[in-house]
Amino acid sequence: MAEDPFADKTQLEKILDERAKQFRNVSHVVEDIDNSLKYKIAQAVQKKTGKNVPDYDLIEDDTELQREIKSIIEDVYSLDYELSPLKDAVDKGKIDEPSLKLIRNIYAGHKNDVLRAVGTPRFRTKLNSIHNTNLEEVQKKLITVASDGYSPSLHGDIAYEFFKDKYKFKEEKVDKDLLKRQMPSAIGAYVQGVAREDIFYDIAPKLGKPESEPKKK
Repeated sequence: MAEDPFADKTQLEKILDERAKQFRNVSHVVEDIDNSLKYKIAQAVQKKTGKNVPDYDLIEDDTELQREIKSIIEDVYSLDYELSPLKDAVDKGKIDEPSLKLIRNIYAGHKNDVLRAVGTPRFRTKLNSIHNTNLEEVQKKLITVASDGYSPSLHGDIAYEFFKDKYKFKEEKVDKDLLKRQMPSAIGAYVQGVAREDIFYDIAPKLGKPESEPKKK
């Protein structure tokens, strides 16, 4: 039987720290892959024009250059490519198997989007937009995966106590049952490195007016 990733507070912190590490590592690798592609495309355009500053407008009318750029895209986005930042990260143990599978699934569609953009107007702008969208999609998937194995009924109390102890939020301002149900949002914030006390008041606010202080005589 597989180990329960949210069995106790110590185990929970260990698991969430590992998933936060994967979030950072995968995000960096995705950025490195896309930056590698941009660099190689710029080199190809510069070589074609003989200028230090690449003229990306040239791509639109140069079918030979388009073929070269598409070949570069195929190489860089082949995740088995010897010089791929992903291969380097996997070899160094920075990327685990579930994260690798996630990247492979997303990059299949991402590569096709980039290939379709080659030869169209404003290629560089489109390339930047596609890269930004891809990074956002990867990060959203990682945030979703970070809550895998969590059950409000089984782990809600453990997770509540963990976050309460870590961020010292005021219990009178947090709806405990709601937070247990919305815990994937808290886990997502933790994994992204943006969790703080007031986030819990937004995720699970306790509704109703606080009791008024007794009037002084």
